[in-house]
Amino acid sequence: MNRTSLVHALTMVAALVIAAFATPASAQFVLDGAAADRTSFITMLNSFSTGGAWKQVGADNELAFTADGKPLNNFATKTKGYNDGSGFKLTLEVGRNQPGVLVGSFMGGGIQRLDLTDIATFSDDITFKPKGDFQQAILLHELAEVYTAVNRNLGYDASHRAAIDVENAQIKAMGALGERDVLGVTQFLNGNPLNGFRPEIRSPWTYHDPAGDIKGFLSIKIGNANILSDRFIRGGLFDFENPFDPATSEDVWIESYDFVPEVIPAPGASALLGLGMGFAVRRRRTD
Repeated sequence: MNRTSLVHALTMVAALVIAAFATPASAQFVLDGAAADRTSFITMLNSFSTGGAWKQVGADNELAFTADGKPLNNFATKTKGYNDGSGFKLTLEVGRNQPGVLVGSFMGGGIQRLDLTDIATFSDDITFKPKGDFQQAILLHELAEVYTAVNRNLGYDASHRAAIDVENAQIKAMGALGERDVLGVTQFLNGNPLNGFRPEIRSPWTYHDPAGDIKGFLSIKIGNANILSDRFIRGGLFDFENPFDPATSEDVWIESYDFVPEVIPAPGASALLGLGMGFAVRRRRTD
């Protein structure tokens, strides 16, 4: 074998190896859940999209965009990009009051579980909650998370951070001024059922006020007052999109959410603030 033939052969082998380990850059979302919930999910997608309409087709309830439709806003463009009708299948388990799920759950194995009731708790009116998060940004985060995990063969941490970038881009596309901190550590605060204090999850947040950025937290109050931290924590990176206990039959629901400006403690008060704020937790789910 001459030098040219050897180089050609090695090139072919390298190409085959790359192809064997490469993940297809295409996907097809399929819907799982009660018929009414799947219909509600489609309605939600259509309310956020312009340029075409979403529907479910076939025996597998595959997600499809209008054949001759061209997505005209960020939400439709990104969602259609994740769902191009070919390649690997990603399952969206849609429902209401999903057991053990707050907003959504990264289940691994190409499965994302969505609680439509929790998602609908958030507003889509930027004049009503100008410093908060929004239904369509949260939903797009969920779709981006499972797509990125499978398409790029990433674990939860990396796919979750990539999804936050997508979430922030959607918030910006809506003309809102909030932004979630990609590297910030989410905090969980225990509730006190006897005193009526709800458990609270705080995700680092920045509000881009015209007069200057305001650092703070997106505060999520959990309606279940009896939830304790040891039931929430399952190791790894924790954030409010994930189930606190996959084995529980109890729904975890949102009572309210709001932006809370960060209070700069007085000198010497840091230790006391740390005790009062609970602790940072990390959670990881693996495929």
